[in-house]
Order: sequence, then C-alpha cells, then structure tokens
Amino acid sequence: MGELAGELAGIHAAALGEPSPRPEPLTAVRLADGLSNQALSLLDLGRPDEAEALWQRAAEADPHNPHAVYNRSLYLWRAGRLTDAQVIVDLEGVRAAQPEGWRAAYLLGLVHLERGDAESAAELLRAAAERAPGNPEITDALGRADRAPRTGQDAVLTGHTGIVYGVAVSRDGRTGVSAATDRTVRVWDLAGRRCVRVITATDSQWGIYGLAADAEAHRAVTASPDGAARIWDLRTGRLLHTLDHGANPVKFGPGDVAMSADGLTALTARNNGVVQVWDTTTGRCLRELKAGPDGTRVGGTAHGLALGADGRVALTRDRWKTGTDAGLLVWDPGSGQVLRTIETGFRDAALSADGRTAVTTSGGSGVRIWDVATGRERRSAIVTTTA
Repeated sequence: MGELAGELAGIHAAALGEPSPRPEPLTAVRLADGLSNQALSLLDLGRPDEAEALWQRAAEADPHNPHAVYNRSLYLWRAGRLTDAQVIVDLEGVRAAQPEGWRAAYLLGLVHLERGDAESAAELLRAAAERAPGNPEITDALGRADRAPRTGQDAVLTGHTGIVYGVAVSRDGRTGVSAATDRTVRVWDLAGRRCVRVITATDSQWGIYGLAADAEAHRAVTASPDGAARIWDLRTGRLLHTLDHGANPVKFGPGDVAMSADGLTALTARNNGVVQVWDTTTGRCLRELKAGPDGTRVGGTAHGLALGADGRVALTRDRWKTGTDAGLLVWDPGSGQVLRTIETGFRDAALSADGRTAVTTSGGSGVRIWDVATGRERRSAIVTTTA
C-alpha cells in the first residue's frame, strides 16, 4: 500500500508539476513504530496496562516490527512474565521474516548482552554491522560485547567428602568458599579451579551447614548442628571466635547466618527466635533483634537472614504461620530498631550490595524483588524448571 501511494504521488507531481496535496498514508511499519514509542512513554508515566494495549495494537498492525516486538518482550522479561528464551524466539522470528534487515540482529544482540551471553551478542552485532556499516548504536553495543567477560566452561570442584550446604563467592569472583558436613571449610581459587586452603572445625561433630563470608573472602561465619557459630580467618585458617549463644543454641541452616561486606558484623539466628548482632573483631554480641512491631519473635523456623554490605540494614523473618513465613522485617542493626515491615510470604531473602533492593523466594517457584526504602514490590517472577 505504501509503495502504491508513493507511485501515485509521483504521477501527480509529474503531471501537474507540484507535489500531491494528500498526506502520505501511515504505513504499517510507521504505525507500529509510533505505537511502540507511545507505549514506552506510558511506561515512563507509570501506566503499564495502557502500554501493553498499545503494543498489542502494534503487533496487529505489523507482527514483525523489530522495535515493537523488542520493547514489548523486553518489558515482559524484565517484569518476570516472559523468559529470556521466549524473548529470543520472538526476535528470531522477526529476524527470519526480515532476512535482509539489520535491526532484528542488533536488538537480539542487545538481549544476549543483557542476559550475559557476550559471545552470541558479538556474533549478532557483527552481522548487523555488516548490513549497517558505521551505525553508531551498533558500534557502541559491539564494543560493550567485546569488552564483556566470556563465560567459561563449567567446572566441578572436588574435595569435600560430605554434603555441601554453604557456599560464598568473593566480590571479584576469584575466590570461592564452601562448607560441608565433613566438618571442613574450603577456600577455592576459582580461576585455577583448585582448593587453596582446608579449614577443619575439629570440635564440630556433625559438620557445618551455615556459611557467610565478607566481600573479599577474608573472613567467614559458620553455624553447626552442635549449636555453635564460629568466626574464621579464611586467609590463615585460624579460628577467631566461637560465639556464645548461652542456653539457646544457634540455628545452623544455610540462611541462618549473615556477614557484612567488610566482615566486621555478623548475624546469627537462635532457636528461640532471637537474632544476634556480633562484632566479629572482638567476638562480642552487640545487641539482639528480638521482636517485631507486634511483639512476635523474628527467628521463625525458615531461612532468611540477610545483611547489607555496610552492615546498616538487616532482613529477618517476621513471624511463622501455618507453614508459611508471613512477613519480612527490615532492621537497623546499629540501633535494633525495626525500619519497616514488608508483608510477603518468603523462605529465603538476600540484599543487594547497596542495601536498597531485597530479593525473596517463597520456597516454591516464586521470586520477588523489593524496594527496601519503601517496602514496595518492584518485580516478581515465576521460575520454572525442566527435567
């Protein structure tokens, strides 16, 4: 239709010596592009339902419009409503429908770049660059893909003779730490894929289940079924402190200990529902996080301790009800004050390095992302597994 309109406009200009007064008709491509751009504007205004409606109209006008398919699929992926595999399938369909174009390959390359597959991203972006040489957007994206780290082959680190329940990785990704029922903590050179240190907890009869380490993998806190928590120097293998929990032993699950990035503060959960804040340098208990705003214990019976990188924000479970955790407490470990309560069923929790974002799992397939400052949910996702 667009080609026919252009031909008629040319005939009009040739016959009368002036351009056609009729406006150029809106082609399907231009209509879909415009609707997709409007949808992005509505997203910025906090009107996602209207945005999705516009993307639906764009798909009806031009099912293989690169930008419309990319923007809609990317939005749904980031919202946890679409898998990255489906996004790739959608854009591969666009690419197949437009084999001579460059946009689908470019946008598909951006998706691979976001999902951490730099090799696939670079291959697609080079294909796009061949069809659109000198395009600055492609050049920039290709530069980012070339600079991105490549994923290596998976490796199995062997050495433990018991079940591994606790793992941690240093901030730079070079050092790993693991703890197992064989009563050992192992420190790993991940690049070399070798164990560089074995630390044995000789007085921990049933092994080690809980583990948390600082950002440099220099210090760690462990929890064991014997009811004790211990602070270790991972560089020397030396036991720094055995933490005194009194008559109530420490819980020993993988999520029942936490440590700040600088390694100076640790959290442990006790069986009586109290969470303790520790100075790892002195081994002294600084304070106890005993109860939520309604007087309920915070320890519960599931995992979920988390500590911000600077030790200023902590997460604990709020209360236990009929087999489901019914809330998440955000604490100031320095004062012991509850900052806010996030009403969500969860089993495990983690904090981002800056303490601004929390991630919770429900013990099933649900993952939810929260704004710690406001307690509002940012995103949720349903995680599925295949056999």
